[in-house]
Parts: sequence; structure tokens; C-alpha cells
Amino acid sequence: FIAHHMVFSRKLVLEMLAQIDDDGKWYKKIIKAVQIDDSYENRSSFSEYETYGHYVKATHPEEINLRTLKWANVQFEPSIYTISRLASVFDYSCFHSYQLDRLIDRSIVSRLRYYYYFEYWLRRKRRQQK
Repeated sequence: FIAHHMVFSRKLVLEMLAQIDDDGKWYKKIIKAVQIDDSYENRSSFSEYETYGHYVKATHPEEINLRTLKWANVQFEPSIYTISRLASVFDYSCFHSYQLDRLIDRSIVSRLRYYYYFEYWLRRKRRQQK
């Protein structure tokens, strides 16, 4: 249930919190339920998306619409060219600033190399989708 986009119903969130909460301290119960351990294998974490998604699926299955979308985290600049090319393969794409390969050299050779690498990356992703 972890997604880049998800619609939350205020009514269902309040209902879920009321079921968790009997003393006004639902957040303390969540913190207590999360294991703190130094070893990676024994680490436990919390996700509001997972909690909400599983709650709605269990209590209001008619309210949920699960879809499998084709998506990619993209390390290229979000230009008109890259976005239009990505749209032919993916339902949505994410451009995270920490993943972007910035063009420093704006020469024509550098830009051609950049677009060649992008097209190569896109072909690989398209094959993985099949």
C-alpha cells in the first residue's frame, strides 16, 4: 500500500484512529509497537500508507480500488522530450532531485550522449515491463 499517490478518506482515517485509540494517545501505541533494534534484520518500522491501506481493505473493501500501474523513478531531467517518451511506456514517473543526473556540459555532443543514454535506459525499462 505504499504509493506515490494515494487518496485518504478523512472519515475512514478518523474511524481507524478511534479503533486504535481508547485514551487519546494512538501515536504512542504506534511508537510502542515499532521495534527499535540496531541490527538491520530485526528492524521494524511504521508506514501510515500500509496501516491505512490494510485497515480499509479489512473493514471497507468496497471503498478500495487497487490498480497496478507501470512506473519508474527517473534519473534524467524532466524535459518535454523525456516526459513525452516516458509517457509511451509508463503510467507515471517520478523525478527525485537526489536521483537526477544533472547536465553540466551543455555542448551538443554532451546532450546527444545524454539522450542516447536516456533512450538506452528507456528500452531496458520497456523490456522489463513485458
